[in-house]
Amino acid sequence: MSKEKWLFIGTDKRLSVCCKLMENKGYISRYIPTNAYTDELESMLIKFQPNHIVFPILEMEGLIPLRLLGEGTKLYTGVVSKEWR
Repeated sequence: MSKEKWLFIGTDKRLSVCCKLMENKGYISRYIPTNAYTDELESMLIKFQPNHIVFPILEMEGLIPLRLLGEGTKLYTGVVSKEWR
């Protein structure tokens, strides 16, 4: 079984803290300070291939293409519209 990899997305500083807490617990974690789908985020998804993604607390601008999400990836969202889900 592969090790859990967590990606925290958002500019809220609490997400950065959560990333550090997960690293301290032995999880592989990354943090990207953006509230929008960007080239940097796309690159991170391709290279890092997280199996847990924590989204910004408020709805993220733009959508992550489903092709970039691995099978079984768990998504943790804050506030999102029905369309975004």
